[in-house]
Amino acid sequence: MGVISGLESALEAIYDIKNAGSILIIMDRSKEGVVEKFERAILNSDFDGTLRRFYLDDYKRPLKEIPEDLNQVIGELNPSLTITLFEAYSDERPMRIKLLTKLEEIGRIAHCPGITEEMLREGGPFDIDYNEMKKKAIKLKEVLKDYTEFEIITGENGEYKMTLRTDGRRWLDDLTVAERGFGNLPAGEIFIGPLEDSANGEMCAYSRAGEHLLTKPVIVTWKRGRVVKIESENKELEKLLSDEIGKIEYNDIIGELGLGFNVNADPKSKILESEKHGPHIARGPSTEFGSIYACNDHEDYLLYNATIIARNDKGEEITVYKNGVLNEELLATA
Repeated sequence: MGVISGLESALEAIYDIKNAGSILIIMDRSKEGVVEKFERAILNSDFDGTLRRFYLDDYKRPLKEIPEDLNQVIGELNPSLTITLFEAYSDERPMRIKLLTKLEEIGRIAHCPGITEEMLREGGPFDIDYNEMKKKAIKLKEVLKDYTEFEIITGENGEYKMTLRTDGRRWLDDLTVAERGFGNLPAGEIFIGPLEDSANGEMCAYSRAGEHLLTKPVIVTWKRGRVVKIESENKELEKLLSDEIGKIEYNDIIGELGLGFNVNADPKSKILESEKHGPHIARGPSTEFGSIYACNDHEDYLLYNATIIARNDKGEEITVYKNGVLNEELLATA
């Protein structure tokens, strides 16, 4: 398909780029190459509104609050679409959440913290038909809408098991973004906020935990929805991940079950891309995912070799993923 064509299809299919009256790109200068490709895709469409850049790296990083100059630009431009193309500092997660909350009151956000030129490679997560992925997201949400209990089996030999529930919660996705809402680019997942006290058991994560590259598997133990233990053969990494727990209110509570299905996403890339590869679970809840808690922290763990079994109130069950691979047969039933 080609990267620019794929990027253009993503912006059109998800963000209705042709009807965007004004677009704000919040960027770092280190992302100039990425920004140029985005701007080419925008100008290749029929967009004829206002396009403006704001340089976030003019300010000392990491930022704890939204710069006042940025608040002023947002107020003046009132962007119908904002695209964030800047570095993903872990200490800036609270600021990014505040920024998303503000921008959602105005329009759509294509949120791309940590995006790299490598993600815009040929054969990568943008080199794909986003209209077809959008159809897949809609079908998968329809299949799962009546299933409320999920058993998640992970590890090399399926030695780790956990369960969670989603009663009363709604599946969301990053391919059908509302007029006031946000999604990530690259895209390719559906996600839901589990009940806050429902996660119990152990899960095995590998490859990525947020922006941390996992060189050894990480075992996370959940009890009544909270992280109670993190273990790894890499003791330095174990300490790093464990020390993050409790630093921000509610960040030990389960926040998300995500199901990625972008077949061109690299599981070893940054979390922005790798979470689109397959199943992942995050700590740090959000009211936008249906939670009763709002946490200014959110960290995704990519699950290792995950098999996911969903059950409904009738006792019926389906296998959603088998050893990390989506059960495509489910989509034929939607």
